Amino acid sequence: MKLLMENWRKYLNENEQLELFDGCKPIIAYHASDKEFDKFDINFANPNDHAGKGIYFSTDLEDLRREYDPYSTIGNKYIYKVELNICDGVRYPEEPNPEIHNHVYDIVDTRTIYRMLNDKDIKILPMEEIE
Repeated sequence: MKLLMENWRKYLNENEQLELFDGCKPIIAYHASDKEFDKFDINFANPNDHAGKGIYFSTDLEDLRREYDPYSTIGNKYIYKVELNICDGVRYPEEPNPEIHNHVYDIVDTRTIYRMLNDKDIKILPMEEIE
């Protein structure tokens, strides 16, 4: 079992991912939305989301591109490239303490998903053409 867990962590590159949380570091991530805007606002975050209130990002652009379909019922017409100021965080499903943590993360397949708890830690970068 120990060998299985060690190999699984290597497969996920978990050791590299966990290094991100030693102090604050900028991370490039992506967010899909059906709305166009120039600033993230935590007040628009869904408090009833399955993983909790926050603004969600993926490190995998292709993951979001698969969701991008202006004719779908989801309607994610816009993909935002952002810089996240990643400081202290907890791994899902652990619940964060907003006084200590600024995000929750999870590693799914080869991408990291971030749930940001504060919009001041999100900077929108220039949008790029979606092919």
